[in-house]
Amino acid sequence: MKSLLSNAILALAGVGLWVLPLAAQDAAAPKAVVSETILDLGIVPKGDQAKFEFVVRNEGTAELEITEVRPACGCTVAQFESRIPPGGSGKITAVLDTTNLYGANSKTLTVFTNDPANATMVLTVKSDVKPYLAASPGYARFNTVQLEHEGTITQNLWAEDGNDFKVVSAEAPYPFMRTSFREATEEEKIEKGKGRQWLVDITLASDAPVGALTKHLVITTDHPKQKWVKIPVSGFVRPVVAVTPPQVNFRSVDLNEPKSTHLLFKNFATELVHVTGVESNMENLTATVVPVEEGRSYRVSLEMGPTSKKGPFSGKLTIATDSKKVPSVEVEISGAVI
Repeated sequence: MKSLLSNAILALAGVGLWVLPLAAQDAAAPKAVVSETILDLGIVPKGDQAKFEFVVRNEGTAELEITEVRPACGCTVAQFESRIPPGGSGKITAVLDTTNLYGANSKTLTVFTNDPANATMVLTVKSDVKPYLAASPGYARFNTVQLEHEGTITQNLWAEDGNDFKVVSAEAPYPFMRTSFREATEEEKIEKGKGRQWLVDITLASDAPVGALTKHLVITTDHPKQKWVKIPVSGFVRPVVAVTPPQVNFRSVDLNEPKSTHLLFKNFATELVHVTGVESNMENLTATVVPVEEGRSYRVSLEMGPTSKKGPFSGKLTIATDSKKVPSVEVEISGAVI
């Protein structure tokens, strides 16, 4: 009897051993595999948009999904195949922007998948960024006041590897900038430059709009290894005069408690600019001007009078100056009397 019971237990145990592998086989899952997780691009000319790709294989038994590819600074993912069938493969294609890189670099891409055993993968691309073409100063920074004068910054360009080359074109980043280029004379060449040198001028117009400069001058050449050079253009065009804040909102005005506020008029021009008067098209608005620094800055105080009618109001304040460039500045006024 004991022998029969033992045999029965062994038989059931055997069945259990067969059931477990079969259940495991039924649990299909994807498996993401990248043979080369580190890609070395070697020497890349500075300014190039170096394209590269990684191949992802699905060695699992279910469809592999790539849900996101997150690049580190300097890489821009162009595209990736989001679904890869079992036994198949897909590509992750990206671009390395070398505009602001120099020397040995290592950038990463983080890949997110539905592989339960490998939900995130880190791929690395290495490069050695070298400029075959060099520029001095290598940047163009403008800090100027609108309507004062034009400003020109010159770049000396040469080939570090000794190759002869020509400048083909120089593309300004803004419509209010213009460029010109020519071969440098012996007197115009700089000492650290090598061989043939070129001069590229970028000129900012005097009537350039107020605001920040944040783009690049693109110089195209016929150099066999580096076709173009990007020169960062930065700086700021200031207004001749500015009023802060540029609009005034009194919001809620209680007639029992007259409300006041202040403006700051500031002159950025080389010459002095004086405030000669202040006018408003609002009857109950009082404006007074106090010099902070004569010809440079003024404080304008505004106060709503006690006879204002209830309800919303709006109007304009005009600050007159002795400047031919900016004879007056208008400030919008708004709010409501409660």
